[in-house]
Amino acid sequence: MRGMCFLGKDRETALRRAYPMAASELVVNHHTLEALGMDIELPPELSLKNLILTRERVRELHSAASRVPLEAVEATTAFGTPDDCIPTFEKFAKAGAKNILVLMPGSGVEEMELLAKEVMPHIAAL
Repeated sequence: MRGMCFLGKDRETALRRAYPMAASELVVNHHTLEALGMDIELPPELSLKNLILTRERVRELHSAASRVPLEAVEATTAFGTPDDCIPTFEKFAKAGAKNILVLMPGSGVEEMELLAKEVMPHIAAL
């Protein structure tokens, strides 16, 4: 399982960083939206296997991502403080994830240190 993690000083700040990227990821991997029971009409050109990035395609991707419900991002992405993120990773483990690859797009040293010190020990214990 691949999961994105956006650590921040609070949940709302982290969500502002997380939503655009996580929603775009869900658009190109639309099978995840389908598995969540979310029926969003998406052009086939935006699926990962067909995606060729052009300026127009990027605009279409941003437009489609804006239609992804917040619930989909919350179901597939860890964001917030370490205390907010840990239950999300626990949920992934309970759902059967054996390996979790944590991606932290746009994160700096502070966020990486928070992940290493406060989140990873909990993930390792799952």
